[in-house]
Amino acid sequence: MSTFLTKDDYKGWLSTDLLDQITGGDDTALDNPELMAEQRIKDATLAKYNTDAEFAKSGSSRNRTLLRWMLSIACYFIYHDIADDDIPARVIKDYDDCVAELEKVAAGKLSVDFDRLTETDGTTTTLFKYGSDTARSHSPY
Repeated sequence: MSTFLTKDDYKGWLSTDLLDQITGGDDTALDNPELMAEQRIKDATLAKYNTDAEFAKSGSSRNRTLLRWMLSIACYFIYHDIADDDIPARVIKDYDDCVAELEKVAAGKLSVDFDRLTETDGTTTTLFKYGSDTARSHSPY
């Protein structure tokens, strides 16, 4: 099992009985979905944030957004071997919403409360640019 998520974290996302039914009571069946979720999040955030430091946290010091993302994505992947008609719409919606947020983070349109990557002198290595170019005028005057 992931060192970031605990089985108790799944409460409220999947009932313990359902989780045990899907995994056959084998907690190691959660390892792959959690690793896939972690990698999906890292792919979107690693260029701007110190994601490894966020994943190293445990207990109540974990970032709640990161926890939500991990659970949304991991729950979706837990259902991978289940027939499509049996996957709850809520699980699919949570996953889709999470991926949309991650795409915004990767594009620099949404920031999260993670430590930003820094240089050895402490300066931030990632800059976010907001705004646009000056509007063009098609007027000849």
